[in-house]
Amino acid sequence: MIDFSSASTRSVSPVRAIDEVIETACGSGATAVDLVLLNAGDGHDLGALSARAREVCPKARVLATSCAGIVGREGPGESLREVAVMCARGEGFSVAFVDGIY
Repeated sequence: MIDFSSASTRSVSPVRAIDEVIETACGSGATAVDLVLLNAGDGHDLGALSARAREVCPKARVLATSCAGIVGREGPGESLREVAVMCARGEGFSVAFVDGIY
């Protein structure tokens, strides 16, 4: 069984943004997260966000994308500093990607 949780924020600091969304989504269970799907507005550095997510969720695979807006639990957001995260725990999912789509 897979357990999903999600959260979003408009925090400017990448460290604060990840800490906030992971805490809201996972509470004290961040170390048990297997997958972090991260979606951030263009105003954030995906490298910094991903690095912090790896620190907070050390065993998780972290997948990150950027966009002009995100859709979080609270609905759509168009700020350049929006960050949304979905965390998954459990077995039965797989990850696939395609690089170089423009």
